[in-house]
Amino acid sequence: MAKVALEVLGLLSGNILDLVPLLLPDEPNHDPLTEGNSLVRFGIGLSPDPNFNDLMGGIVPSIKVYNEKKQMIGNASSSNTTTVGPGQYVTVTVTHQGSGQFQQPSYLQVEADTADIEHAICISYIGQTWSDGTKLGWLGDIGAYCSQNHKDISWYYSELYVGMVNGTMYKPRCTWFGWRLIDGVRKKSVYTMRIHTPDFGRQVDSGFSLPDNPSSLCQAPSTVWYNQSMFASAGNRLRPIIFLSMLDFFTMAVAATSSTIKRIPKYITSSYAKDISRGRLIASSHSEHGARELCESPSSYGPDFVSFTDKAFCDMETKTAWPLCDDERARGCFDWDTRSLVTNWYRKRELKYRNVVEWT
Repeated sequence: MAKVALEVLGLLSGNILDLVPLLLPDEPNHDPLTEGNSLVRFGIGLSPDPNFNDLMGGIVPSIKVYNEKKQMIGNASSSNTTTVGPGQYVTVTVTHQGSGQFQQPSYLQVEADTADIEHAICISYIGQTWSDGTKLGWLGDIGAYCSQNHKDISWYYSELYVGMVNGTMYKPRCTWFGWRLIDGVRKKSVYTMRIHTPDFGRQVDSGFSLPDNPSSLCQAPSTVWYNQSMFASAGNRLRPIIFLSMLDFFTMAVAATSSTIKRIPKYITSSYAKDISRGRLIASSHSEHGARELCESPSSYGPDFVSFTDKAFCDMETKTAWPLCDDERARGCFDWDTRSLVTNWYRKRELKYRNVVEWT
């Protein structure tokens, strides 16, 4: 996981948020930036599908912004009526107050809704536009990378595309924010994140560059993680600008990769993982989506997963990877056609999936 995450960060180095101009267009009839405010856009993991609309979407996070002196200069408070679905994005106006107008909101704090105990929200990217036109942001890959040393961070694959400056498309992972179930008890995972957005975007002179110690991006002052609410007051209500499916904009490019399969020791599996994976299966042909990597990561959460590129199935409840059955392997494998585990020549254990989604 560490090697993969560093490769991702290296890929994005130098053009990590040239994707932001695409993500944050001006509002057609009203530009809050001219009033000294800022904009924040959230892209939510997975893809729109009637079978999965209860996964990864949720209540839009609340927002606070701070200047370089860490003085709060604006906010936008969430509400249980302001929701965003999986595979969608939402742009929020952050109202800057008093002397905070036209100041640079270099620290961005986002917080999942404390009242939404049914759904954590999985964020693929955050884009931020300042009133002076500066565009910065953050990708869910950062959360996935930071999860290696932070037990409360969890991640999953995403179906969203972001555009790179070289014209290629990339699918970031998504990072979970909100509640989860552990041993039948609802507990918070990472709930609030405060990031120093210039650390993740372009610098004026040389562009974004990976620091000598990449783990510093997971620590203060670059990032501070909380598993509790940091909002003392409600603040201004969210002003969502636009909700659209990312699939309306992007085409898919698929490349094949290969990987060896192995069984790993069972991780302490939370009931949260059981809740969202039981009866649900995602299959993907995307080169960024490996079932083996998902199973090997103790911090991954989500539905069971089939990767056609590494020809593997990940049982997310037991964190066990199985090869897919084919002409050369007929046992000790997962049969995609019948959705079942074949443990020997005579025994086939059918897995009951009420919802199956295939990312082609």
